[in-house]
Amino acid sequence: MTERPKSLDTYIKLMKEKSIIVIPSINKQRKLQGFRFEYKGQNLKGSEVHRSMSGGKIISQISINTNKAMLKQKTPTVKLAGKAIELSTNIATTMAKRLIKKTIKKAIDLGMGI
Repeated sequence: MTERPKSLDTYIKLMKEKSIIVIPSINKQRKLQGFRFEYKGQNLKGSEVHRSMSGGKIISQISINTNKAMLKQKTPTVKLAGKAIELSTNIATTMAKRLIKKTIKKAIDLGMGI
């Protein structure tokens, strides 16, 4: 069974154990934009590897239980290498949409929907 990381730092460490270097992409506004992955000399954007490897999807999966708390913050951040890094607007929006969809699906499944 594969270990599910509980933080970005753990995710990066587990990937490094598999010889994959995870490189956070920080934009000019000093916000986390996504990730690049380096393996055997190849350097690719996460979305080029697979659509599930985009920054928003990785962060969303890792912090699935803390999304609500994260999105309630005035400026959504994640901890990376012991520092709080602000999320880009795109990643925060993706996470919010995912949380809303999940909430609506849960309400429908419980018979609270139409």
